[in-house]
Amino acid sequence: MAKWPLRCAGVGDVLGPGLTPQGRTPSGSPPPAWYRDPWSVAALRWWDGQSWTAFTSPGHIREERERPIAKPVSAVEPSKRCRLTIELVIVLAIFPFPYVVNALAVLIQAVVHEGTTGRFPLPITSHLGLSFLIDVLLALEPLAAAALALYLLSISGEGGARAVNLDRSDPRQDLALLLPVFLLCFLVPEFGVSLVLHAAHVRAITLTNQHLPGYYSVIGAANSLVAGVVEEIVVLGYLVRRLEQLGLRPTAVVAIALLVRISYHVYYGWGVLPIAAWALASLLVYRRYRRLGPFIAVHVLWDLALILVPFFGGWPVAIELVLLAPLTFVFWLMWRDRLARLSSAPRSGPEWRAR
Repeated sequence: MAKWPLRCAGVGDVLGPGLTPQGRTPSGSPPPAWYRDPWSVAALRWWDGQSWTAFTSPGHIREERERPIAKPVSAVEPSKRCRLTIELVIVLAIFPFPYVVNALAVLIQAVVHEGTTGRFPLPITSHLGLSFLIDVLLALEPLAAAALALYLLSISGEGGARAVNLDRSDPRQDLALLLPVFLLCFLVPEFGVSLVLHAAHVRAITLTNQHLPGYYSVIGAANSLVAGVVEEIVVLGYLVRRLEQLGLRPTAVVAIALLVRISYHVYYGWGVLPIAAWALASLLVYRRYRRLGPFIAVHVLWDLALILVPFFGGWPVAIELVLLAPLTFVFWLMWRDRLARLSSAPRSGPEWRAR
């Protein structure tokens, strides 16, 4: 254990025998985790298993059994960047590229004809049964992109779904994040910007509601499920990870992921601005906590409520609020537990100063 970067005061203890300030050790590299910053620039610095990274944290030092709340991704060596770039292009070619083309076509049509656009699905009125089957298959098609992204993360040795923190390692934190994600990333950004646009008399492109048979709500539910899973895995988890591995700066990572998220929603016209606010908030919160499950769950519920409103009125929104309201209590319990740990911490010494 002496050759590992230990959690004790002193630069010499942190580096350990055989570990240089450049973070290289001949053998027995410690596992990736937060350790004391050997340069004392911040309280903690991320060790990626081979070298010290540029990621620092002012947070307190956790016990060995606890996982870090945010695991930054280190840039890979240049020889691997070409392969990662090709993989990224292939995944994005499946999703969202076809939907970007479709969104641009719908936007151009709405602008040229100065009218509203129809809402997917667009049934063939003379063959509703066949049209329903085709629409279901089209709704499920984007799942291929999410499956490919997870497969690539698996065969590269990055852990598959665990690489984007889509696992059951921290269910308490996932539960506690559901309500904040709903409020900070969905409700406040989308409704807040929508109110600003309304006050400024800026019109968005409105999608027309179609009079469809009740069983077409199944397609709406399928779209909600697929959108929540695929968008968060591909655009929020996989894309952000690959951009970080390619060595891009945090601002560039956020900007590119934001543009990708907006690109397949441009058919809303100016109505894309609330979506941009949601996408930006999601990126910032995800990069802070690195837990993907809450974003998928809330996204599915959010889209499901909006899509099913034309079929069932306001009941889907009410059900969503009933499901999320009890999580306020869960979040409060998590916060109280955190305060209890801080209040019981020693008020002096290196442990307290690192908190």
